[in-house]
Amino acid sequence: MSVAMLTLAAIEFAALIWLARQWFGQTSNLALLLGLTILFPIAFDAFSNGIGRFMGHGDALETLIRFRMTWYYFCMPFLVPIAVLLLGYAGFAWARNKAVILGVLAAAIATGVYQIIAYWDMALYPACIFDMKRYVLEVYPDQACRPDDVGRGDFALSPVVPIAAMVLLLTSFVLVWKTKFYWVTILFVLSNIASAIVVQLPHKGMMTFISYPFDGVLGFLICFTAMKLYQRIAGESYMLSPT
Repeated sequence: MSVAMLTLAAIEFAALIWLARQWFGQTSNLALLLGLTILFPIAFDAFSNGIGRFMGHGDALETLIRFRMTWYYFCMPFLVPIAVLLLGYAGFAWARNKAVILGVLAAAIATGVYQIIAYWDMALYPACIFDMKRYVLEVYPDQACRPDDVGRGDFALSPVVPIAAMVLLLTSFVLVWKTKFYWVTILFVLSNIASAIVVQLPHKGMMTFISYPFDGVLGFLICFTAMKLYQRIAGESYMLSPT
């Protein structure tokens, strides 16, 4: 499983690098830039799971995973400004308003900083599953390295995550209706729905990692949709309204 996680991480980092290169041709594409900040911790998550076998439990691995989790909590609020920006690219005038974009972006950054402060000291516990070693917020029975580790931790998903994800899902439905890029936006909708479903599945055995490929696909499609929608209006004089 470690090799599978590292392979997935390699694929996701390759996608991240390719999309980053596309951004250099669209440097004013803020939605793509924010999407890259979300795809990064997704790829880093797969990497930290895969590398744990070779690092072993200890401060180095715990710090690595804590960094990934903290970055994840920081960037998840960006799903909301991404949604607004995508709607702007699709032609909604209010979503091109500079004040609206700056306001939503400022709120997302403030929420992200708050979550860094709130979650930086979160307790992490060693877990073992298949050939992998990692640190988690709550130890499930089939992942305990020692019998007395079971149940340690009290995991609670930040409410920002499902709220931001729901905003993005609703936005993806609107994009299907509004744009002519049906094949892109329908894939975007399906990836949102798939990710929402797999997160609700019991995390036991192989099912622990069922969401990982879907997270990567969704992260990629967030960026890809931003890139394609921006290309649609790149030939126009795309200016944010000053009012």
